[in-house]
Amino acid sequence: QLGPWVGEPFQTVDVDAKRYCNRLELGPLIVELAADWQVRDSTTWRVNFRTLQFTLFGLELPQISFPKGTAKTWCMTYTDADTRVVRAGADGGYSPSRDMGLYDKDQGLEKDAFVFFMTRAS
Repeated sequence: QLGPWVGEPFQTVDVDAKRYCNRLELGPLIVELAADWQVRDSTTWRVNFRTLQFTLFGLELPQISFPKGTAKTWCMTYTDADTRVVRAGADGGYSPSRDMGLYDKDQGLEKDAFVFFMTRAS
């Protein structure tokens, strides 16, 4: 979901390189968020958001780089080999979304403020 628009989401994770890409397809618009992480412990990552790429009708628009320090903590629980629940929040990281007024300045500060349910695509 991107604001009020709901599309087809995908996440590609490269565990060895410690990078991932979130991709949201909204008809002719594709939005890709690239990030990397540091492992804190067996269930927690500190995720650093790097770039945002928009593609419209196959044409890549200029890439946007996130400001330094834009990060969240991910707390993960695996229910089986194909399913994980991620609790995430700023946990001291910078959030441009909060500064732009996309959500309340007091929302999402705790490391488990948001919950995402993810399943492995076949």
